[in-house]
Parts: sequence; structure tokens; C-alpha cells
Amino acid sequence: MYYNKVKYLIYKAISTYAMAKKRKKTKNKAKQENTILSSKPLSSTSKLYPKFSLTEHLIPLLLLTALCFILYGKSISYDYVLDDTLVITDNKFTKKGFSGIYDIFSGDSFKGYFGEQKNLVQGARYRPLSIVTFAIEYAFFGLNPQVSHFVNILLYALCCLLIYRCLFFLFPKRKETSWFLTLPFLATLLYTLHPLHIEAVANIKGRDEIMAMIGAILSLIYAFKYLQSKKIVFLFIMTLSFFLGVLSKETCLSFLGIIPLSLYLKSKNINKSLLMVFAVLSLCTLTYLIMRYNIIGYLINSNASNTDIMNNPFAQMNSSQKSATIMYTLGLYIKLHFFPHPLTHDYYPYHIPIMEWTKPGTLISLVLYLTMIIMAVFGFVKKNIYSWGISFFLLSIVLVSNVVVNVGTFMNERFMFMASLGLMVFLIQLTNEWLPKKLMLATHFSVIIPMLFAIGFFAKSWQRVPAWKDTYALNASAIHVSKNSARLNSFMATAIFEEQRDAPPSQKKLAELKQAREYLETALAIHKTYYNANLMKTGVASEIYKFDSDLPALLKAFKEVGSIRPDVDYLSQYCEYLNRQSNISRQMLEFYYDLGYNTLYRKSRNAKWAIHYLELGYALDPNSAFIRSALSEIYSAVGNTAKAQQFN
Repeated sequence: MYYNKVKYLIYKAISTYAMAKKRKKTKNKAKQENTILSSKPLSSTSKLYPKFSLTEHLIPLLLLTALCFILYGKSISYDYVLDDTLVITDNKFTKKGFSGIYDIFSGDSFKGYFGEQKNLVQGARYRPLSIVTFAIEYAFFGLNPQVSHFVNILLYALCCLLIYRCLFFLFPKRKETSWFLTLPFLATLLYTLHPLHIEAVANIKGRDEIMAMIGAILSLIYAFKYLQSKKIVFLFIMTLSFFLGVLSKETCLSFLGIIPLSLYLKSKNINKSLLMVFAVLSLCTLTYLIMRYNIIGYLINSNASNTDIMNNPFAQMNSSQKSATIMYTLGLYIKLHFFPHPLTHDYYPYHIPIMEWTKPGTLISLVLYLTMIIMAVFGFVKKNIYSWGISFFLLSIVLVSNVVVNVGTFMNERFMFMASLGLMVFLIQLTNEWLPKKLMLATHFSVIIPMLFAIGFFAKSWQRVPAWKDTYALNASAIHVSKNSARLNSFMATAIFEEQRDAPPSQKKLAELKQAREYLETALAIHKTYYNANLMKTGVASEIYKFDSDLPALLKAFKEVGSIRPDVDYLSQYCEYLNRQSNISRQMLEFYYDLGYNTLYRKSRNAKWAIHYLELGYALDPNSAFIRSALSEIYSAVGNTAKAQQFN
């Protein structure tokens, strides 16, 4: 009896120990798995196509939407700025409303502004869909920036919600994981708050970026749905979404690579459905390129002969400097993703300096990108999340990197609107899977770093959004960052001039105009033939002349402009105005002779414009011997003997 009792107690103790050990093992396994995601291949982390319950995800969806409106709601009251003139306020096709839609689709995107296809930048621009939305808004509301800003915010919120939905196809949450700890929510949260997206949302013209991303993400979502169900309707919606995205902006073409890559990483192997998706997307891309070629006249034109650094920033560089500057700029993009400061809307020459391959910044960027490429390639074989994030980023920046096409500027923050999603996914996976393993942290600690990024992004965006209030605020904010940009210095002077032009005479107005003059001198020191800066130099000089009546100072400024850009219309127009002032005729005649004969003809051998300014002198005084003599000599030199004899 006693023996049986002891035997029972020993058996019970062993059973209890075994059960406790089993529970501990199960608990440790659950704790290990309760990270955002493991770094195992994507195809083995979960079911391929998890259900997405709207009720289950209602809170994060509402939170993301609310953050979009909290962050950007104040922009609803903002004005048109920057390139809004090209696509809205000064675009004659947009201002036709519905009747302008055909014109928008049948020409270059800036044809409605210039009146013809200018081919100022390589590859031209064909992004009709976003401009069509502006035309529709104009048909209903006229020029109403408040409506346009509201639509931008609404579209951005939709974009962020679609990204959240799409990421759950790729990285579904585990049952044990709360929604606020999941990779889809945290990556979308950082994407929503990221300061690099401000230009695309707060600047109305940036709608092309948002619409392209919506089309791209929708096409990826429906590619997943097609692989899940094999329903042709999903393949059709995928194709339509992709095509509409490309019509919004060409950057959507990067999803020709991103979509098959994403499907492959979620599949066990390359199957017929995946090949079908790639074939359909390729056919859609080919259709778009043919359509674009027929409308624009080419796919990628050469801009090697374009020496204007405002449209070809590499015009004054050799091939080594160009490649080094591009490499350095790509490194800046990485830096701004994780430390978005300082920010500016202007990265034109020479905010980014001319770089060499021997400079540390270029070499660091090169090593960084080589490392990323290696990680993407090896991760592709293993099908891990790090590879997807890096690959998404690299594929998204190809068309805006200046490697394939010269985009007309060194860089722009809005160019990262699509690419930043890849780095946000990479960051969340790094901070919520790799770091906890290395530092032996519990699961809830892994969310601290993403939340610190989220707080920092929100604070920076909150401070940055008001810069887009109007043209003056935008340029005043950027001038402290882009001090070496010829374009921004000229734009800052223009903003001051526009603000002060109708103001009553005062010492404050004079001081502001002199400040504008300094900005213009900086711009022209960087780029002396810059048309807009020379134009504004004559405008500012004429406004200052109204204060001090200092004609020699005015004519000195006019000569400086005329000797470099005699084609500035305002210069000729103001000279005609001065001709009507009878008390200054002798000084004006001397100015015309000096600019026309001594400078434009004898020094520059520019007979056309020399004649133009000398004839202004002749119109002022037909009896001036030295004006007549100069005209006779120049006409004789160009072979127009009849005109030469007229002035003898």
C-alpha cells in the first residue's frame, strides 16, 4: 500500500515536470514568434492570402485617415504655389474644363502652359490624368485652391489605406500580435507621417505622385487577388489600375518589376499565373510607350546640346563629375529617409555641388548602395523581407535617379513618394525583428524605435507643412537651406518683387527691393545667363529707380543685363518708357550706343541685338550722328547695304 502511494507520487511529480517543461517550451516559442515577422522566406511565414476583415482593421484605418487630415488639414486654406502655374492657373487646357480634356490627352503635359511642345527636359512629360482632374475641378469650382488641396489630402489618405491593405497581403499579422505591433501598420504609419511626402500632398501639382502610387498599389493588390482566385476580372482591374497609374506619372512603370517580384516572394515557385501577370503588365507598358511615342514624338530625346543648367543640371560637368554627383545625390536620399533635415523644395544648381569620385560623400554613397544591392540579391534567393524592402526602393528610384533619364534637376523630395515605402518596410523589419534578437529584447520593446521615428516624422512634418502656404512663405523657408541655388535665389527675389510691387512707397519697401537685388546678384553669380534672374534684375532696378531717380544706377543695371541677355523683353519695354522722358535723352543715347555698339557689336559680335538697341536710340533721336554711324556700320557688315545707306 505504502509502496503504491510512493510510486504514484513519483509518477505525478514526473508528469507535472514534463507538463511544465512543455508549457515553458511552448511559451518560449510563442514569445519568439511574437515579433512583427520573422526573417524566414515570405512564402513560409503565413498563409498566402489571409482574409482582411474591415471590422478587425477599422481602428488602424480610421487612425491613419485621421493623421492625414490632422497633418495636412491646414493646407486646405493654402494658395497655389510653384508648378501649379504650369498645370492649373496658367494652363489654357485646364481652364477649358471638360472641353480641354482631349487637348490634355493629346499633347505634352506642359503644352497647355507654353502653347506648344517645348522639349525643355529629356523625355518630355506626359502625365495627363492628374491634369484632367484639375480640369474637372475647374469646370465645377473655377480656380479654387481650397477644393484642390482637400482632394489631395483625400487622395493621400486613400493611398495610405491601400498601402496598409497591400502590406497585409505581403506581411499578414499573427493571431497573437496586436495591430499596432504589426509591420503593415507601423510601416504605413511612418509612410503617412514622412516629411518627404509633404511636397506631393501640400503642393497641388504633386497629385500626379499620389495618383501614380494609388494606381501602382491597386495593381499590386489585384495581382494578388488574381493569383488567389484566377479570376480574369481581377487581372483586368490590375491592368487598368497600372495603366491609369502610368498615365498619372511615369514612375508607376517601376511596378513592372515590383509586382512580379512581390508575387514571386510570396509564391513557392514561378508558375503560369505569375507569368501571366508579368506578360499582361508588359503588354500594358508597351501600349503606353507606343501611345506616348505617337503623342510626344519620341521616348527619350537627347539633351546633350542643352547648356541651360536649369533644365540640364549636368551641362557644365564632365562624365566623371556627372556620375559622382548622381551617386552623391542618391546617398542624400537615403539620409533624408531616416533623418529628414534640412528640407527644401529646391535642389537646383548648385544647391548640390559638383562632386568628384575622390570625395567622401560620393564614396560613402557608393558603398551604401553596393551593400544594398548585395543584400537584395542574396535576400531574393532566401525570399526575406529585407530584400523586398530594398528591392522596392531600388526599383522605384531608377526613373528619377538621373541614371536612365535626365530629370532636369539633381533631386527632389517628391521623387521619393513611391520609393520611401520600401525603406519604411526595411526599417520596421530591422527594428522589430533583427534588433530584438541581437539585444534580447521583449516584443513590446521593439515598437519603441518605430514610435520614436513616428514622433520625429510628425513633428518635422507639422513644422514643414506651413512652408507651402504661399509662394513667399515657400521661398523664404527654403532660402536658408538652398543658398547656392540660382533658381531659388531668383525665385526669392521674384516673391519679394511681387509682394512689394503694389505696396505704397516706404523705406521698408526700398529695403525689401534692395534685398531682392542681392538675391539676384547671387543667382547671376551662379548662372549669369539665367533668363528669369536677368528679367527680375531689370524689374527690381526699375522699381528702385522710382524711389531714388538715379538714372546712372538704373542704366548700369540695364547694361549688365543687356550685355548677357539682350532678349529680356522687359528691358526693351522699359527703355521705350524712358524714351518718352524728354529730360534724359542725352543719357539714353549714350546708353544705347555703349550697349548696342561697344558691347553687343564690338565685343560680343551680336549684330541682331546691337541693331535692336541702336534703333531704340534712333527712335529717340533720328539726328544723332553717332547712333546713325553705328547703325550704318553694322548694317554694312551684315550685308544690308540699303539699310546702311539709309543711316549714312
